[in-house]
Amino acid sequence: GLLVILQIISTVVRHPVPCSELVKQFQPLPLLFSLLSCSVPAIIKGAVLRTVACFAGSCSSVGDSAINPLHAEIWDLIESHRLLLQTSTSAALTSTMTTLRGSQQSLGASAVLKTELEFVEARSGLYPITDGLLQVLEALLCTGADGVPNQLGAVNRTPGILLYLEYIVEDVLMKAHERGYYKPSNYSSYPHADTFLPVAVVQQSQAQRWRLSARIIRILAGVLQKYPINAIPSDDSHLESILSYQPTDGEDLKSTVKDIASDFWPSQQQRSKTAGYFVMSYILGKPRFLSALLALLAE
Repeated sequence: GLLVILQIISTVVRHPVPCSELVKQFQPLPLLFSLLSCSVPAIIKGAVLRTVACFAGSCSSVGDSAINPLHAEIWDLIESHRLLLQTSTSAALTSTMTTLRGSQQSLGASAVLKTELEFVEARSGLYPITDGLLQVLEALLCTGADGVPNQLGAVNRTPGILLYLEYIVEDVLMKAHERGYYKPSNYSSYPHADTFLPVAVVQQSQAQRWRLSARIIRILAGVLQKYPINAIPSDDSHLESILSYQPTDGEDLKSTVKDIASDFWPSQQQRSKTAGYFVMSYILGKPRFLSALLALLAE
């Protein structure tokens, strides 16, 4: 029943006007995120995250501020629920996770999504939570013109988007070839399979690795497309020249140029480094990451 409700909501909010009205009248996002703190099957949490992604993607034009108010709310909820925050409780969870070996029941509120990936999804061979999170990040980072809130996560950790990019690259993409993936022959062994797993999902399960990898590459590509470093004159590296540079593409690019300058000149850095800077650093400074991309092409 809950899956059906989430599917209905997702269908409705794909249209901008109903999405805006639903957000204004019912404020559903906090309720959706509260479900992520419950001990429910991973397939439910994945559906919740996909629904959040539909909100982020459909309502991308709501608001006139630099950061979409809905996107800012979703970022705040992700941070307040500490979905990826590394905490000191990880070691204490080891005994709990040992009892969940082979189980597809999701962990409770004290577990972060990385723990869900390693001890729930990887053991079942199905990755609905990871897939849902990637859809949320893709909607937040690649939809519309807004970016990441200044000082994202500053209350709980070192501010910035690096935590999320490291997760999707290091824990998902780089380890994708090492993980097991659900096979249709094991369909009957999955608890509540008839309820939670449509036949189409099971038939496509062996393509999960490529679907997750494709989502990550789309996120990285979308971030780079919104990071016009080529707008800075290549023949002049002086900060004053860059800050006074007037791009030919209009006003929207001026603030982006200043953000790029703050990435490379720490004295001017009044905010965390941008997502584009971190993606470029990964590609140019981490040969293992570039090798992984080339390996995907080779396969």
